[in-house]
Amino acid sequence: MSTHMGDAESSKETMEVNGSQRLKTCPFCAEEIQEAAIKCKHCGSDLVEPNDGRLRVSAFIPTKKGAEVDLVGCTREEVADAVERFFFAREFKRERGDKYRATYGLGSAVGRVLAGGLVKRSKYAVVIADASTGPPRPDTSTTGVDPSMIRLTILSEMNGMSGSIVGIGREQVQRREFINSLQTYLMGL
Repeated sequence: MSTHMGDAESSKETMEVNGSQRLKTCPFCAEEIQEAAIKCKHCGSDLVEPNDGRLRVSAFIPTKKGAEVDLVGCTREEVADAVERFFFAREFKRERGDKYRATYGLGSAVGRVLAGGLVKRSKYAVVIADASTGPPRPDTSTTGVDPSMIRLTILSEMNGMSGSIVGIGREQVQRREFINSLQTYLMGL
């Protein structure tokens, strides 16, 4: 696995494909990749410049349906951009909302209704707010919260019920794997 930190601005050239998918050229191997990619699928190069350590996770609390994350040293916009890159790199689409309060989905909602657990579907609600004004985390209050802290709440909107017992178990495993990959991603920023 190679890590390259070069001129990320040179990779900003994009073009439209099929009317909506946007591609860019990897600055390291010159292959076409998705615009939201954070790692080149061809050469393995990291495509995101380090953010000088500004975005730091101060608390990552997995919950039954997602995670509560407190971040410091960053703005809401930086957190929203990082979260959006995380979802887009995993081929999720923003189904509703804006980057601060959104629902990201993967797979067909209609297919899930028709075929149940046979269709892979994931859907997460995301809220990014200033910790002092947003909803309190279950284990804290907003009293004495650092006003510069950003709170990220991610909750699965899937319950696995359309796939019976197998669907429920599969949904819980997928959710756990997803939250673990989110934690690894955010800790690595």
